[in-house]
Amino acid sequence: MNFEEVLQARKSIRSYIDKPVEEEKLHAILDAAKLAPSWKNSQTARCYVTRGETLHKVREALPAFNQRNTEHAPVLIVMTFVSCVAGYDVKTGVPSNEFGNGWGAYDCGLHDMVMLLKASELGLSTLVMGIRDA
Repeated sequence: MNFEEVLQARKSIRSYIDKPVEEEKLHAILDAAKLAPSWKNSQTARCYVTRGETLHKVREALPAFNQRNTEHAPVLIVMTFVSCVAGYDVKTGVPSNEFGNGWGAYDCGLHDMVMLLKASELGLSTLVMGIRDA
């Protein structure tokens, strides 16, 4: 699949089939995400892969709408980032500009997009759920 085909194939899925994701594909997605750019190469994005019982606990914590959207999803990847790094002066811990921790969120989005595109290339369907807890 070329890049244009990957872009065209990617869409948000709200109904999954109960089929496991192959371990090799999951590792390929996570490895691709490591190549995403970040502010001063700070790489503050963090992935938490959930399957089995942990996945069920995460799903229970979601709003009802997203519980339905992920009903048969075999894997959930929870994304976070380390705050006060991207967009900050590492020596003083002071924001480098008015965007502050916004750079961490921005970098996390870049990271996520790489994962989504790699998943599409591998024939997997995805759904981004923008749930945040400040």
